[in-house]
Amino acid sequence: MKDCFVFLAKLFSLLLALSAAVYFVVTYWDKISDFLTITKQKVSAVAGSCCGSDYEDYADWDGE
Repeated sequence: MKDCFVFLAKLFSLLLALSAAVYFVVTYWDKISDFLTITKQKVSAVAGSCCGSDYEDYADWDGE
């Protein structure tokens, strides 16, 4: 009987945690998507500016 009660308590707590996570995502979806969009823009801006163009190395050869 004790094993059954422990199993049901674990199952109930797992379902409660899962439903809380789903509720959080549904409630704050607009803020989550805004955060992800801003983060993507910042990462792509940093990735685009770190290395420069491959053709910049040969810019001084254009005049010769």
